[in-house]
Amino acid sequence: MIRPLTNRQRDVATFITDFIKQNSYPPSVREVAEYFQFSVKAAHDHLKALEAKKVIRTTPGSSRSIEIIDEEFLETEEVIEIPVIGTIAAGKPLLSEENTDYMLKVPVSMLKGARATYFALKVRGESMIEEGIFDGDLAIIRKTQSANSGAIVAATVYLLLGPEAGAKADEVKRIRSELAAKYGDGLEFERFYPFDGEQGELFASLANDSLFSDHRLILISQLESAGAAFLNELAGYLANPSPSATVVLASSETSITKKIMDAIPKERTRIFYDLLEGEKSAWIRTHFRRLGLTITSEAVELLIAMTEDNTQELRTVCNQLALFWQHDSPTKPIDEEAVQTYLHHSRVEDAFTLFPHLAAGDLKKALAGLHALLGSGDYQTPILLVSGLLWQFRRLLSVAEGFEEGKDEPEVFSNAHVLLKNSAIRRPKDKNTYREGAKRYSSKDIRSIIIALAQADIEVKQSRSEEIPLILERLIYRIINKKGKELTTASFATLL
Repeated sequence: MIRPLTNRQRDVATFITDFIKQNSYPPSVREVAEYFQFSVKAAHDHLKALEAKKVIRTTPGSSRSIEIIDEEFLETEEVIEIPVIGTIAAGKPLLSEENTDYMLKVPVSMLKGARATYFALKVRGESMIEEGIFDGDLAIIRKTQSANSGAIVAATVYLLLGPEAGAKADEVKRIRSELAAKYGDGLEFERFYPFDGEQGELFASLANDSLFSDHRLILISQLESAGAAFLNELAGYLANPSPSATVVLASSETSITKKIMDAIPKERTRIFYDLLEGEKSAWIRTHFRRLGLTITSEAVELLIAMTEDNTQELRTVCNQLALFWQHDSPTKPIDEEAVQTYLHHSRVEDAFTLFPHLAAGDLKKALAGLHALLGSGDYQTPILLVSGLLWQFRRLLSVAEGFEEGKDEPEVFSNAHVLLKNSAIRRPKDKNTYREGAKRYSSKDIRSIIIALAQADIEVKQSRSEEIPLILERLIYRIINKKGKELTTASFATLL
């Protein structure tokens, strides 16, 4: 027969119970001794007596292994069962019996509000690690139509910033692939722009679950064009995001309004800057290598000079060039001449078609070509035009300097270069153009023209679209009539 507990043993058992309740782990032998001002040996003897009387259980050799087993000292607390469903990374949990992995018993004291509104999700990833929520944890979620400021919600929003459109597109593909792997045909994709005509449709879509899909990926592009009203409404949504949607916000700027930035976790905010010069070359070579092709250094430099400054434009041009080359000479490296030929045939008007008119000093044809080029409606056209002409005139500078140094024509064309990188002139038509240009413009003239082009490049990037035709008309007039010198009056040429 087990003897009843002494008053001191009951006090020790009560202390252990209270300690576990407050700390969620049992006390050590030393902590028992310190509380009662025992020696460690006396505390150990009391614990042994409690174990002998079936009040506690310990594991020999383990620290803090005291476990209360006597029901008298065990607090009985009501528990409820909540369903464990899906994973938190993907979005909306499917609150149906067939999607419940198992039922989890949870003490009522841990929960707030109605029991029927709770479910549990397994956390995937480390995006909430700063909140003490780790990969593999079970997160208990209360289903609600709104969330308090600062609350953690089971929803995902990404913010992709910066001018590098290609890398942002790749990141959207990655997010979409992850969601597709989980939802398959149950994933719905929608794209919106922050324009007045789509604003109502966008926020209506965000506010309502889809009737036809388990989860939605919503991409909001060109956020830099959004007005104050749109951003205010978006900030309101971000305070209470829907768990049934993953939202991706994309802007070409490197920052947006603070209330949007603050609403999105830093680990889901990424800035994609333009590629550096060395990165562009490596990117182009790697891209062609994956397509089973090689490309010369000269061809790489020309592609960089003639394409927009991001991987999206580079990818489009490189893929088209690859198709062009595979049809022609798939076993040979893509060379500079191939790039020139491709660019010449792929665009009705560009720097390659405009340059011969400038080299010949034909103002009427140059202006006609300019207006045909601007008529394409592509907002990147003026930037590409100026960068292309810079490349052409830098090449012409090396030709003019060669002739002025008394070198013969074959040597001059063979050693033509752009910024000290060889760019030989081989085609008869190109030789005629550069020969004519070197006769019309001296090396001093060409340096003035290069300065004019550099200034125009800055103006074009900083000006409104309606101002660009005038800027480029003045540039052509300055090249042909002033040979690059500054215009002293407001005169400019026009076809009108």
